[in-house]
Amino acid sequence: MTINKCLSACSDKLYAGVEYGRECWCGNSLNYGGSGGTTMAANVSSSDCSFKCPGNSTQYCGAGVRLNLYILRTEYASAVVRAVANAIVRLDRV
Repeated sequence: MTINKCLSACSDKLYAGVEYGRECWCGNSLNYGGSGGTTMAANVSSSDCSFKCPGNSTQYCGAGVRLNLYILRTEYASAVVRAVANAIVRLDRV
């Protein structure tokens, strides 16, 4: 997994995320606390996302319970940045 590989796999979605070093997640919406979510999202230090991507050791691909989230469609970016602090992120795994 690399960040670029995940972004490419999710190119038809609004969001992409890498987690646990090897997982890629895609989605068109963020789940803000519904559908059984139990943990509210929070901004954390980038040092919390410490798992290196197996396909590119210069990149970091999240960590356990840490998702690096990417917005693929910039026209939605400002609304997401305001909302993501209280989000439970639910995306589909690639």
